[in-house]
Amino acid sequence: ITDQLKSEHDKAVHELAKIDEKLAREIPEKFIKEKEKAMGEAVKELDFETAALIRDEIAEMRERLAP
Repeated sequence: ITDQLKSEHDKAVHELAKIDEKLAREIPEKFIKEKEKAMGEAVKELDFETAALIRDEIAEMRERLAP
């Protein structure tokens, strides 16, 4: 079950990152700052699953944007 959840998590992160890629390329600093804010809000609401998804999305975007 753990491997299945990780696979689904990774797939969701990848899809979210693709959706936001255009915005991230146009204004990467703003994109990451907004995502970090959303991650903080999720943590405040004790929604750690969402916070983890956002954290991973930020990491994937940073990888994609790296020269």
